[in-house]
Amino acid sequence: MANVLTNSINLTTALIIGGLIGKLFGSMQNTALTHNKRMQKKTWVLISSSVTRIIILLLMLVLVQILFPFLFDGITRWLVSMGVIFGYGWSILQRLNAHNTGEA
Repeated sequence: MANVLTNSINLTTALIIGGLIGKLFGSMQNTALTHNKRMQKKTWVLISSSVTRIIILLLMLVLVQILFPFLFDGITRWLVSMGVIFGYGWSILQRLNAHNTGEA
């Protein structure tokens, strides 16, 4: 019984942490998109710091692997990745919904 509970907690934690990382990355991307749109209205600029955002995403994933090694054992490593995809996808869907309703 304790093993099932521990596995359930690990699976849930993996999805939540992955989702938080994905949502944070999506928020960073949305902020950068807004900033770049503002800058393009003023002058032509190259989209900067996109590499920095990718490096931050990768560093967050490495940090999670170091701090929570139990999340990267067996199937839970895929759940962290799924969480990242769902979190980032949620950000994209929110931006798309705002665009369709005319808020963005």
